[in-house]
Amino acid sequence: MEILTHTRIQTRKNCPKMDYWRNIRGLVPIAKKKSLNIGGAFHKGMETRSVEKAVTYLRNQVPYPQDQQEADELEIAAATVEAMVAGALEKWPAFERGHRELKFEVPVLNPKTSSASRSFRLGGKTDELVQLDDGSWWIVEYKTASQIGQAYVDRLDLDSQITTYIYGLQRQLNIWISGVFYRVVRKPSIRQNKNETLEQFRQRIIRDYQERKDFYFYEFQLYRSQADLDEFEKELWAFTQEYLFAKRSGVHWKNTSKCTEFGGCPYMPLCRGVEGAENMFRSEKLNHELEEDDTDGAA
Repeated sequence: MEILTHTRIQTRKNCPKMDYWRNIRGLVPIAKKKSLNIGGAFHKGMETRSVEKAVTYLRNQVPYPQDQQEADELEIAAATVEAMVAGALEKWPAFERGHRELKFEVPVLNPKTSSASRSFRLGGKTDELVQLDDGSWWIVEYKTASQIGQAYVDRLDLDSQITTYIYGLQRQLNIWISGVFYRVVRKPSIRQNKNETLEQFRQRIIRDYQERKDFYFYEFQLYRSQADLDEFEKELWAFTQEYLFAKRSGVHWKNTSKCTEFGGCPYMPLCRGVEGAENMFRSEKLNHELEEDDTDGAA
């Protein structure tokens, strides 16, 4: 039985061939592009409600900086995470009743017959599920973003991740979920000045988050109707049928419009048939986002 997650489904929607390499063949690049996972550190801080654990998560990504520039970048990122998490914890106090990092796994249903797929199940893990004083249930999702404009807000009405989580948790827990508290923290808008020391800049970042909360912290309440969930169920079933056909036929087509996005697809050497390209990859099991993370280090 194969577990389909939102990430897995979106990967295949973006490019079936990438999904083939990553999720069917299980290949991941050996040499990953080095970048500090500020978003992951922020999530760790909100999950544990700890600034210290968030910063530790970030620092464990680069435990031994190779040069002064890398060390300085790490310190600025650590200050950013400290400011983001501290501000978010102050802005959004903990709910009294809730479950953090709640996982679900439910059968994929045929919308016409309600029979369960014999090949797939739907899985996922949400940041938080809370119950308010009035008895209503809400999902809480934390995000980071560089820009939060109208286009960002408009896209949330179509965000399939939110729909997936509501659909999956409602079915698993047999409850009605009223909607989502979608909480977004903007990444820093300031840069280090030429005559400013690293510590001075660190203090300025933290102060900026404290003094401009309305600029950095946003909360949107989002909803999904029963019609939205019914449509999602139909699309999910259709997705599985197309996927089964691809697996039977062995045809996983390439979406070449995605090849050069965000610096280029790491699987291009495989798609181009470059000799020895498979030596650039290692094998990794699927759905690592559903694994338990009991450490404070990098995932």
